[in-house]
Amino acid sequence: KPMKLRFLLDNAATHSYGASTVTSKLNTKSINHHVEMDVSTFSGIRRISTKMVELVLPGNVAIKLVVADQICEPLYGHKADGDTSKELESYKVADPACLDEGKLTIDILLGVDNYWKVVTDQIVRLKSSGLVMLSTIFGWTLSGVMEGSQLVKNGVYLSHALLIHDKQRSVMQVGLSVQDNW
Repeated sequence: KPMKLRFLLDNAATHSYGASTVTSKLNTKSINHHVEMDVSTFSGIRRISTKMVELVLPGNVAIKLVVADQICEPLYGHKADGDTSKELESYKVADPACLDEGKLTIDILLGVDNYWKVVTDQIVRLKSSGLVMLSTIFGWTLSGVMEGSQLVKNGVYLSHALLIHDKQRSVMQVGLSVQDNW
């Protein structure tokens, strides 16, 4: 059965991480069975002991992931206003959940160590909202500030992607955008 994976593209993170609940179900190759590292977050620095795995993405792009218990708290989708929705119609947003208010669980965080392996050279700025669409090997993602969220005062869209992984077949890719709850 195909497995849906949500990626958070974060070029400020130095490493890429995969949730242990997901990496254990994927066809990953263990490349380091014991990794000790300090992880710095908003709540401070903590030392973790984990492992590192390799996952092959569309286009035979190999990424290395530090296995983590959890990537982050769920993020939230956000309904786009009418003008933005109309502009988005000409782009394939594959996961409708990102444009609806609800929780979205992140399975893999792609840091700067893998960020430029998945980001391509195309960007589009939406005229109605100022959001920026970023082209990746997964498809188009959104980045920027979206005003008017009912969940938070300022809805912030970050670059995300949804990937459907099937152990029996090759990986299929689709684009996604979601809203972060800061």
